[in-house]
Amino acid sequence: MEAGRLEAEACGRYRMLPHLKEACACCKMCDLGLNKVRGEYDPHVFSSHGRRPTQFMIIGQNPGWNEVKDGVPFVGAPGRNFDKELSNYLWERNDFYITNAVKCFVNDSKAPTLKQVAQCEPFLRMEIAIVKPKLVVVFGAAAFSMVLPGSIEHRFSDRIGKITTSDKFDVKVFATYYPTHLSLLDKPKKKQFACDIKMLSQILGKYLSPF
Repeated sequence: MEAGRLEAEACGRYRMLPHLKEACACCKMCDLGLNKVRGEYDPHVFSSHGRRPTQFMIIGQNPGWNEVKDGVPFVGAPGRNFDKELSNYLWERNDFYITNAVKCFVNDSKAPTLKQVAQCEPFLRMEIAIVKPKLVVVFGAAAFSMVLPGSIEHRFSDRIGKITTSDKFDVKVFATYYPTHLSLLDKPKKKQFACDIKMLSQILGKYLSPF
């Protein structure tokens, strides 16, 4: 009964997402949302999730070219590498709510500015409030610094494969490498990433069971 009630409440909150997505698509609060990418594609990429609410969330830095082209976050090579590793443990991307701290494409693969991150923060806060994640997974130092900004004790290199609390968003955060092909050519990083995903799967299954 309790699990059913919690899922019903989550479904009610999820009904807000289409409206939030529409607001995001209209956003022109910074220069990133003003122009089409390559003259054709909407720079805004909102989120991806399965058919039912989840208690687990992925937050990346911002969408890349593949994400803009498909209109879905985390579908490029890093996303596929994550999918492949995750499938070893019978979990899949639909078990996560997937989004980015910054919702728009940035030209020349540049990192979003602090101003751009700040302009997108209300959307991210609303997503976190809707999903109410028990665990947030972040890939790479850039996304980590957006979710846990400004604290020396929370350095990305020291928190890989560990759970840290984000005081800014009041969520538990699990950090690992951003799984680009180039990053995974580094054998120690590849081994660490595989260990992290195995650990993540155990955390999800043992401690943070779905509804």
